[in-house]
Amino acid sequence: MIETNEDNLTLSNPDQIRDALTPVEEWATITPEVRVHPVPAGHAPGAAGFVLQAEDGSQSHHLLATGDFTTRAVAGYPGLPTDFPVDIDVVFLTAASAPDSTANLTDAIETVRERAHAGSTVLTTASGLTGVHLGYVLSHLNDQSGRSIPVTTVGRTATLWESFGYEHPTVETVPEFSDPNEVLDAGQITVAGPEVPVDGSAGRLFDRIDDDPGATLVQVTSGAFNPETGEHTRGTVYDYQVSNHPTNETIDEVVGALDPIHVVVAHQRGSSADRYKDKYDSFVWTCEDDDKHTLYDDEWVGPPWVTEATRRRIRARQYTNNSSTLKDSLDASEIPLPVVERSENRDLVAEGIDVERLTMRQDTTGDGSDSDQRTDIVEPTTEAVSGDQSSDEHSAMDAETVLEMNERLARIEDAIKGRSIQARVIDAGDGITLLRPLEDSVGSNRSHGDVIEITLSE
Repeated sequence: MIETNEDNLTLSNPDQIRDALTPVEEWATITPEVRVHPVPAGHAPGAAGFVLQAEDGSQSHHLLATGDFTTRAVAGYPGLPTDFPVDIDVVFLTAASAPDSTANLTDAIETVRERAHAGSTVLTTASGLTGVHLGYVLSHLNDQSGRSIPVTTVGRTATLWESFGYEHPTVETVPEFSDPNEVLDAGQITVAGPEVPVDGSAGRLFDRIDDDPGATLVQVTSGAFNPETGEHTRGTVYDYQVSNHPTNETIDEVVGALDPIHVVVAHQRGSSADRYKDKYDSFVWTCEDDDKHTLYDDEWVGPPWVTEATRRRIRARQYTNNSSTLKDSLDASEIPLPVVERSENRDLVAEGIDVERLTMRQDTTGDGSDSDQRTDIVEPTTEAVSGDQSSDEHSAMDAETVLEMNERLARIEDAIKGRSIQARVIDAGDGITLLRPLEDSVGSNRSHGDVIEITLSE
């Protein structure tokens, strides 16, 4: 990776190279007989697959190259569609798969929010595009949950965030920084890359917090690198593997919905590729060579290893498809395909986030405001209860309980001397719990090792 980066540093006139590129957003003509159209692919913000349209006389055939994909939305961008206005005859299937990691994603989001809310300095490391996704989810959870936690994106994550045009009042972008203290603070979440803090922005920031027992490192990794274990750091270290690829079941569902004549499996080798042979009601190609293979020559051509009965069965599925009907009624350029465009409608559930669990967690822990710390006086109740216990017995029990509670509250009030302040509880790990006063003035005249008297109020 480092050698590749060094090679890229020798490129001259990168701005001119970018200016020479033409983005493909809708139908683009490659040759008079072949056109291409990008379609959403999930997997990462802005990820795209491509539909190719090839003309054969009066017939149009359509090929889908999925690229890495999921059917889930990502950072507002939709997942790979399976319902097209044309029939997909060939799928070039990038079959890189992974177990469903949406639970890990929710766990990571929950951890960074809870640790920041507890007053910890939270560094979250991820790849650039995953960092953008995390920033998007965290910012909109700020809107939905009512608990607003500042988010700072750093380095390449910040650059990508700005390039995509994301904006949110709780997210600050810092593409470059000279002092790690500029982008780290207690009670906020800092997102930087790479996914393991061995170099880059993440490495510099981790060096800054590794001696802080109240700091937290949360690594969101793809599984390609070994995460930091925290063996040599005083802070708390977490890692969550989030590989945003489809499950094997999702791949099967996509192929079943598209029902193509050919399935060409990519990014799989050996036994991982062989398991797709004869799996679908299609010609399945799992070639690992550099030879040229013919898919269509006046008719669909199957792999050399399939039986003649299989050829006849699949060829029987050649039909006058939707593309022919559309071509009769529409100009070819008007065939409406899904576009790679971010939706204004935020749907974190569609992105695999367990929003209900996160909001239920907040309802349990509160948001740290005065209203959450208030203990109301409970009045006795005379409501009936189920079972053998009578209403009178239940009321007497409640009255006794309320009396005890009120006496306890009175003792607490008598114990409180002087002014009352709030402090965050910080779990520093290894059995160490810290209290961080929310008022800066409390510690202004104190030195390390000072002993003070405090009163705890629950």
